[in-house]
Amino acid sequence: MKDIMRKFEILLAVLLLLTGILFIVYITNADSKLVEFIYDKLWEFHHNKVVEDKI
Repeated sequence: MKDIMRKFEILLAVLLLLTGILFIVYITNADSKLVEFIYDKLWEFHHNKVVEDKI
């Protein structure tokens, strides 16, 4: 019984930690900021790459 309670405590702690992290990401709008950062880097890469025009 003690072993089951210990595993339950660990599971609860992990779930609470995950919920806290997701809450912080939601409140700070970090997901949109990350997507914007990746989009900007891809935009720069696309517009700065050398393209050879062959006709």
